Amino acid sequence: MKGLGLALRAALGGLVLSTLACGGVVEDDDALPPDDVEHIGTTRQAITSVSYFGSNPGNLGMYMHVPAGLPAGRPLVVVLHGCGQSIYTFDARSEWTTLANRYSFAVLLPQQYTINNGSACFNWFYSTDTYRGWGEAASIKQMIDKMKADYAVDSSRVFITGLSAGGYMASAMMASYPEVFKAGAVMAGGPSYCAVNAYESGYCMGGYYSFSPQTWGNWVRDGYPGYTGPYPKMVLFHGGYDTTVYPQNLTETVKQWTNVHNTDQTADFTETFRGATHKIYKNSAGTNVVETWYMPTMGHAISVDPGTATDQGGTTGTASQDYNVYSSYYAAKSWGIVP
Repeated sequence: MKGLGLALRAALGGLVLSTLACGGVVEDDDALPPDDVEHIGTTRQAITSVSYFGSNPGNLGMYMHVPAGLPAGRPLVVVLHGCGQSIYTFDARSEWTTLANRYSFAVLLPQQYTINNGSACFNWFYSTDTYRGWGEAASIKQMIDKMKADYAVDSSRVFITGLSAGGYMASAMMASYPEVFKAGAVMAGGPSYCAVNAYESGYCMGGYYSFSPQTWGNWVRDGYPGYTGPYPKMVLFHGGYDTTVYPQNLTETVKQWTNVHNTDQTADFTETFRGATHKIYKNSAGTNVVETWYMPTMGHAISVDPGTATDQGGTTGTASQDYNVYSSYYAAKSWGIVP
């Protein structure tokens, strides 16, 4: 489907089911996925729900964490969980609320329900949930607007991150609403609009799509036709042993977002950091616009580094591996919201 516009791609495959992406039969209630036992306690107490934030066309749940006494004008981080996770599970692994308390910013945690997707995956592979103004994407945008209205967060410092399906959805949000986000971090996800129907999702996850930077970039630009403003900075984390979302997705996302920022695919900075390969791509003005962290022996997971040092954090478990790089911290550092 190389070169096809977003609407045509969606129409061609909209009725085909993908068990890889859908994860099974949709259930009949709005149940959250079960939490791991360690999530009962401080994490659950720190996160509160919001019952109304708009029309909610995507039928998502809104949860948030706002540190006590948070002043106006502080950043907001939107955190999208992976498949089979609740927001409590993912926060206990990534510890975004812990970072929020330490560095003074608000956290928004949208929750997918099993009534929408049997495995509680964000529906990143349906155009009706990723296009601007539609479905789950619109619900997340409404939540962000609610946080802006209620807590006076800094509209110029809104960030988004996600794991796996949440990572793909974060990519789509950055394309559909580029004016909303300053930057984002995709953990084990892939390019914006890599799939716009269920038929395409397995090909994306398996790393079978390899398009030109221009084609990938055009799909981002098609997400908000006529938009002429700046696009968010993209930070990527991916494991070399990922057999759920194959590492080719990292390569294709670099091609896409370097094109969006009108630069090439040659890194301007490369280092080996605690076993990870860290690269930075700059635009013509010398600004960092795409950043990658590649963990050669990590599987489908976020990278954590449990410990007490300033740049340590996170907990290990399902879809969370100790690779001596605390991805939440280094994403936030790249964005400039930690010193």
